[in-house]
Amino acid sequence: MLRHALYSTLPWTPIMIDLRQDRDACANVFDAMESVAKENFQLPNATFGAVLAHIRKTQGLQTEVIDVLEKVNTLRNHKFGHGMTVPFDLSSAEGDFTYLSCIAGILLFVRTRQAQQL
Repeated sequence: MLRHALYSTLPWTPIMIDLRQDRDACANVFDAMESVAKENFQLPNATFGAVLAHIRKTQGLQTEVIDVLEKVNTLRNHKFGHGMTVPFDLSSAEGDFTYLSCIAGILLFVRTRQAQQL
């Protein structure tokens, strides 16, 4: 069975998991990022794409940052989301990148909210 390393909940502690778990890890961390974004911008029923469109319209973040988040959303839609168009085939490094990009997105949305409340 193919084995890949992704990170556990402990910072920088690799764990060995199979391909299905890699896909689930990517999907779950993306869902967490999406939930934080929806809460932050008070759009509980919106898609992540709609939240990003709202952020772009209100100039809540830099255009280039929104572009990166849109690309991660496209990756999700094609590779590990509910309507994925191809079987999961991200390499271990790509899984790590996706996972950590979503963690960065969560931090971005949390810190943006904190800045708005000051």
